[in-house]
Amino acid sequence: MSTPESTTARSMGLFTAALAGVLALSSCGMLPVGDDASEDAETAQTAEAAETAEDTEETNDDAGGTSEDDDTDNDATEDESTPGDAPGGEPVDTTRDPDEASQTLTYPFAEGEGEMTVGAYPLQVDGDFMLLTLVFVPDYDDSEEVLTFNAMHGHSDGAGSGLKWFAPILADRENLKAYHVLNYGRGRADRWISSMVNQTLEDGEPYFLFAYYAAPQDDVEAMDVTMEALNIPVLESVEIDYGNGGTSEDNTGSEAEDEDTEDTDDDAEEGED
Repeated sequence: MSTPESTTARSMGLFTAALAGVLALSSCGMLPVGDDASEDAETAQTAEAAETAEDTEETNDDAGGTSEDDDTDNDATEDESTPGDAPGGEPVDTTRDPDEASQTLTYPFAEGEGEMTVGAYPLQVDGDFMLLTLVFVPDYDDSEEVLTFNAMHGHSDGAGSGLKWFAPILADRENLKAYHVLNYGRGRADRWISSMVNQTLEDGEPYFLFAYYAAPQDDVEAMDVTMEALNIPVLESVEIDYGNGGTSEDNTGSEAEDEDTEDTDDDAEEGED
């Protein structure tokens, strides 16, 4: 039978033996101790983070290219300019030159001393629409008074009097047809034409009028511009631009080529049958 003293001695012996074993393993490098354990943990975390970063970069490359590609796209976007803008992004003045009008005529003022030159640019056809652009340039002494468009053409300027607006008429003499401003006669034609009759016109300054019409129904290359409300001569044979500087003949030629192509394709299909 063991006594308490013998039990205590035996326990102390076992503890001493266990401690000696731990110290032996540590001295052999089999167990991490102190700073060595921390360094090993940090090394493992660094390696794992590097692998994660590589995987993320590969995923981004597969999805949308590298950062260099993004820089290239950004440069391309910056180089693109909006129509009507200068390379630096500043608006460009697109006002037409009066000297570029295809047809012009000069007539005296209805009242007072002075004369007016009116010019017509080629009629522009775009789909179902046709645009007329006129430019008026007065020549008179405006040092004492600047006149209105109405006054230059013999119309008073008071409220309820004079012209509210005027609509030129396009005449197709070849096919005996007249083209009026859209919605003409329905009380809404002024929505399709700019108004300038009550505007004061300074000497030598160009003033523009724009009006929309239906596109020509026939193959015609030019039309006359009549302005009966102003009691002035006719602007004859104003050229029609059907797009890209072309004429009706160009469009007709394109349609004929398309028809020839369709006929050729039909013949080829019949030959295959």
